[in-house]
Amino acid sequence: MAEVFRMQRRVAWRDTDWVGVICYPNIFHYFDDCENEFFRAHGVSKVDLYHKDEMFFPRIAANAEFKSMLKYDDEITTELRVYRLGEKSVGFAYRCYRDADGVLAAEGSTLLCLVNRQGTSIPIPRRLRDFFELYLEDAARDGSPAQDASAGAAGGGERQTS
Repeated sequence: MAEVFRMQRRVAWRDTDWVGVICYPNIFHYFDDCENEFFRAHGVSKVDLYHKDEMFFPRIAANAEFKSMLKYDDEITTELRVYRLGEKSVGFAYRCYRDADGVLAAEGSTLLCLVNRQGTSIPIPRRLRDFFELYLEDAARDGSPAQDASAGAAGGGERQTS
């Protein structure tokens, strides 16, 4: 069974609209923060990836769907799983739960393609694949195609579910 990475935080005032509800584009900041902590927890610095290894992961697709309101000061847990792992791409699936009642408040995904500084897609190195595979959802592991995103993002934002 795949592991799940979790990160806890509070909804910040700066991320809400005038009535104290999270403003929709800001959920992507929460997804990104979770992704950054995921890399850090596995000893990988995105800054070092770029400056030392001369590679980085631009997003080629992103989506989000709200299920319930997130309000200022709500404590939330964001979960990250790998829903897709290709030769040159990785897809992360996110779920944000409100801690007070356990309700799923938002979910979404991002699809990233590893590129060199010139913007050419390159294979994901083994050291990164090793920890991505720990979080690879069972549906993706059991015969679902792990498509390569280097050909484009068509269909890339869709989540595979088990």
